[in-house]
Amino acid sequence: IPQSDSYGYQWWIMDFNANNQTYECFFAAGWGDQYMFIFPDQEMIITINSGNFAGNVNMSIFAFVENHILPGLL
Repeated sequence: IPQSDSYGYQWWIMDFNANNQTYECFFAAGWGDQYMFIFPDQEMIITINSGNFAGNVNMSIFAFVENHILPGLL
């Protein structure tokens, strides 16, 4: 998990930056790179149901969200 802004009520809290805009997010993280990202202002939820239990990472899930999913919101 990259450096998040804070943690509370069992959720991680951080901002993503794309499209010259800051997207506020809170997320849950599970074993094997399983995530649920919630972007309240965009009324959007992203779920990642991967099975990366060996820890072999080709691309950060966070980089994927910031560099590939959020730019598509334009």
